[in-house]
Amino acid sequence: MASSRPPGGVHAVYALEAPPAVFGASIFLGGSSEEGWREEALYLLKSRGFDGVVLSPEPRPGSENGRRQNLTAGDRDRLHAWQDEALQHCDLILMWLPPEALSDFQVVEAWGQWHRSGKLILGQYELAILRRDL
Repeated sequence: MASSRPPGGVHAVYALEAPPAVFGASIFLGGSSEEGWREEALYLLKSRGFDGVVLSPEPRPGSENGRRQNLTAGDRDRLHAWQDEALQHCDLILMWLPPEALSDFQVVEAWGQWHRSGKLILGQYELAILRRDL
């Protein structure tokens, strides 16, 4: 069941939460599970006046399942289905990909699936070595 959304501003939707029934723009925050980057991205989007839905595959901060490793097997299956649905319907995928994220199979798989979609923006540390295969 979709939630309602007040007009204007950023509406954050976290893992396993229903997105609003109607919205204009949407961004999926994919990539590394490094702590803090998604909250920083939300802050930057809000401060720059983004008006839309931001989909985060992490549990809502402070929730009972506050970290992905605390999810049950059934929740993990639902999370994968939620992520697939969110990725299919979002307008833009913002993927944070620091070098250590390249050892995470799910992150690399998502990169491979979406890098030619035209809706993927890749973020890395300024000092990261540029890779020709990305």
